[in-house]
Amino acid sequence: MDNPPIQVPSLTSTNNFINFCVDSTLTNGKPSQQSTCNSAPMGHIPSRQNIPSTRIRGPRNGDVFLENMSISVTLATNNLATGNAVNPDTNYLAAPQQLDSNGLVLGHYHLIVDALESFGQASPTDPTKPIFSAELGTPTQSLSTTISLPIGFYRISAIAHAANHQPVIPPIDQHGSLNDVVYIIVQPNPKSRRSDHQEALQDHKSAFAEDYISTSNYLRNGMTKRQDPSTSLTLDPSVISSGFSQDGINGSTGGAFTPSLTSTNNFINYCATLSAVPLTNGTQQTTDSCNPIPMGALPSSQNMVRRRSMCFKPALATEIPHSPRSNSRILHSMILSNKTLLS
Repeated sequence: MDNPPIQVPSLTSTNNFINFCVDSTLTNGKPSQQSTCNSAPMGHIPSRQNIPSTRIRGPRNGDVFLENMSISVTLATNNLATGNAVNPDTNYLAAPQQLDSNGLVLGHYHLIVDALESFGQASPTDPTKPIFSAELGTPTQSLSTTISLPIGFYRISAIAHAANHQPVIPPIDQHGSLNDVVYIIVQPNPKSRRSDHQEALQDHKSAFAEDYISTSNYLRNGMTKRQDPSTSLTLDPSVISSGFSQDGINGSTGGAFTPSLTSTNNFINYCATLSAVPLTNGTQQTTDSCNPIPMGALPSSQNMVRRRSMCFKPALATEIPHSPRSNSRILHSMILSNKTLLS
């Protein structure tokens, strides 16, 4: 590896960081635009052989569609017990990751569509302004949904999540991607006016956020080196998340979500309920294990990390195509010549 990551000292604790969130705003089961601290443990980690894997079967990389036509997105999944999604308004990150009786993570998929300036866009996308975002919770190994998009270039991502909407936590550091991405083109419908395209795209962008954040945020080497503020084995009352005591099911949402695990003590003894499962204990495991460490500090929405991986050569796609007839051959030639970059 040409640029190996810089190793930094780990935070340490003698009490599983049970009071890590002292003096912090608690996540408490609710999504927040501001930075918060989540006191729920990471929970049950799957074995190496049960790491989830995902493939977007359709659309394929480089597929071309007409604006606002129905686009079927189909996923093939492995090693994720789908159909498990708690109420995100009341139980977001509010319980540990869990496994089913087969050792598979209980979870679901988030399908996200981001708009690109072109396939040559080198700058990271803005994670606060997706064009489309939805949860796929059907309990099956083949998931599908239908979307429609205005003219433009798009990245479609399928991301594996545990039941409480945390990204799936795998047991080892070096593993294949749990998620999948494809890039598509949406061309103008010859029956529509150009001004309609721009208005439709702007409507999609403004639907998810009121303002655009222009600064990109990247991982920075180095952490604040500090110890856990307390070695006490007694849970500080100020870090107890009262929201963890509700399962998120009520009369209006009972059929839409999975009941969340509940706790009145931040699940500090969750790993003790899995008597036959060893603790992760800071090491990579090939069998399933349980990690009692809290999820910890969450960044504010404007500090979510942005990433952009290059899909096409920048010179090949710099403008939104204007006419499906005049650009069809050019686009398909561009796609075919870049199949190796797309696979």
